[in-house]
Amino acid sequence: MEEAGCAWRVPVQRIRDNNYNMTLSGLGLIEPDKTEHEAPEEILERVTEKQERVLELLEEMRLLLLEEAGNGIA
Repeated sequence: MEEAGCAWRVPVQRIRDNNYNMTLSGLGLIEPDKTEHEAPEEILERVTEKQERVLELLEEMRLLLLEEAGNGIA
């Protein structure tokens, strides 16, 4: 591999062998970032809590609209 400034050269066969993945980490030019994710159960729990809050807010809005409509305010 030759480097000059921000350019690099990679043999064609290396690109083919890598299923044409041209990312720097895919070509082995840099180490890929390590990403830690929460457990799926924790993510689903948080999403469920937020969804419940959204439903509560929608119900509050619906009641406010009904209340205004009942007072002749549109």
